[in-house]
Amino acid sequence: MAITLEDVERLREKANVSYEEAKAALERSGGDLLDALIDLERQGKTKTPGGGGTYSTRAGASAPRETPRGDGRQPSPSPPSGGGQRRSLWDRLRELLHTLFHAVDPSTHNRFEVWRQGRMVTSMPLLILIIAVIAVSWITVPLLILGLLLGWRYQFSGPDLGRKDLNDAMDHMSRTVDDMKAQVRRSARGK
Repeated sequence: MAITLEDVERLREKANVSYEEAKAALERSGGDLLDALIDLERQGKTKTPGGGGTYSTRAGASAPRETPRGDGRQPSPSPPSGGGQRRSLWDRLRELLHTLFHAVDPSTHNRFEVWRQGRMVTSMPLLILIIAVIAVSWITVPLLILGLLLGWRYQFSGPDLGRKDLNDAMDHMSRTVDDMKAQVRRSARGK
């Protein structure tokens, strides 16, 4: 495989090595960028940028801090913060917001739809409906019931609530209300 100037430059960027070292590594690896990078790392030729870097699978884990040594030698990393240390207020707040976002996120993808005479009148995130029912239930619940009496239909759509069985139940509720209205009309005419 031909080694291009672009490949050499890309390897130089990633490994922080000279042009000659990058080209030689690419030649040894047959032009494979990943193999060349691994080869340079094995030889200890890669130069990491200042500060280094770490990775952790633990949520909220941070990189180990370096503690200065009094004898003039290189600093040694201090042990990572364990579960025994207290987390800062910002870390706890960030974790709380992250948890709330993941709890609320599905309710923004699922929608509550209002239909009238086969046409969708409005569609809103389920979260808006939940907030309205909780915050102003004395207005929202009567409006939903009044809508049913006036022939409005309600449906759910989205990845979690757009199921046929749930919407069939909503249709059944609407048909029941229509049947009750028809029965009231018939009884009012019969008197």
